[in-house]
Amino acid sequence: MMWTAYLGQICMRICIVNRIGLLTMSVLVSLSTAVSFPCAASGLPTIDEIRLTWSRREELVEAADIRFKKVLTIGKGSQFGASGLPGPNGPVFPPADLTVVNFIRFIVDGDRFRFIVSGPQWDNRAEAVVDSEHVLIFDGHEYRASFGVPEKNDRVHPIGFISSASTTGLQESGLALPHSVPITHAIRPVNSRFGTPVKQDWKVQPETELINERSCVVLTSGKGRLSQQLWVDPASEWSVIRWSVSFDGNIFMQTDVKYSNRDWPFIPTGWSMIRYETATGQFAESQEIPLESLEINKPVSADAFQLDFPVDAFVTANLGTEQQQSWIARPNNEKRLVTREESRRTPTYTQLLETKSGQAALDGTRGRWMRWVLAVSGILLPLVILGLASRRRVARDR
Repeated sequence: MMWTAYLGQICMRICIVNRIGLLTMSVLVSLSTAVSFPCAASGLPTIDEIRLTWSRREELVEAADIRFKKVLTIGKGSQFGASGLPGPNGPVFPPADLTVVNFIRFIVDGDRFRFIVSGPQWDNRAEAVVDSEHVLIFDGHEYRASFGVPEKNDRVHPIGFISSASTTGLQESGLALPHSVPITHAIRPVNSRFGTPVKQDWKVQPETELINERSCVVLTSGKGRLSQQLWVDPASEWSVIRWSVSFDGNIFMQTDVKYSNRDWPFIPTGWSMIRYETATGQFAESQEIPLESLEINKPVSADAFQLDFPVDAFVTANLGTEQQQSWIARPNNEKRLVTREESRRTPTYTQLLETKSGQAALDGTRGRWMRWVLAVSGILLPLVILGLASRRRVARDR
């Protein structure tokens, strides 16, 4: 998912952003029927007690190197094209359901992490599946995100972002995505850098429910028209068995998690997710994510938390200074800076690529994309990072 897609999505779709990350407003009619039965309120834990149990996991898992595979099926018509959301008689993206396989690696050491998604992914700008690699790192001080693609033209090209921890707000959302929450919650369940969905304001429901043959306590949270539910198993240190998100009381996304690791019983061995569109009830996507390898508490090189941008990437940095900085990445970590005067002329990517600093668009030829990037990058950066390799529609809850 690239920045141009997010711009179109922000402007052309009413969606939701909250602490769990970026989610499309969708509806799922009765994914499953849960069996509920009463449970004495006096026997239920508090949120603080559950979070205390979870916090002990972070002491047990100081470092981890985890690999898993994501089999993603993208629903017909669930994606945007280069010009945004098509009308009822416009193009349909993709034209039919399609399935791609991505490989994901998650490296953690304390608060630092590296999250990589590689393989064919839908690119809204190209209006096609493009082989790409998306990387997000946090080195303890700043976030860097890189979206690498082989194409280098005005429509599709590599991009990068840099932001300090104080300017992104990622400490409130982090990696809270359907394809990462089960594993991040397993090893960093109360660390806000990793986007745990459960805060102190969640409520414990007075009834337990039987989910996948496990008697679960139900945790709920709601803000406005959006609400979430977590089913946690007291017999496995409050491990998350199911996570659902609803809009106006209708479940639109559901993730079910499996556990079978005897050495690390609270670390999932796989999970699945399904999501539907709100307006039409149309299938939007499904994910099957089996865990492929797991290394716990082995030394992690400091290089794992460094990120060099692809050559010719358009990079935007928001480090809390008055003026954002942009540049084209050159070989050997050199930069082709975009000057303030140049940015006012809104040059195209190709013009920046083929000229020296300050020389682009002197003939008056302009590219509208530059104006968009500079105008909204301060807002867009955390959304792009949070949307790493996801297929979410972005905007504010209204």
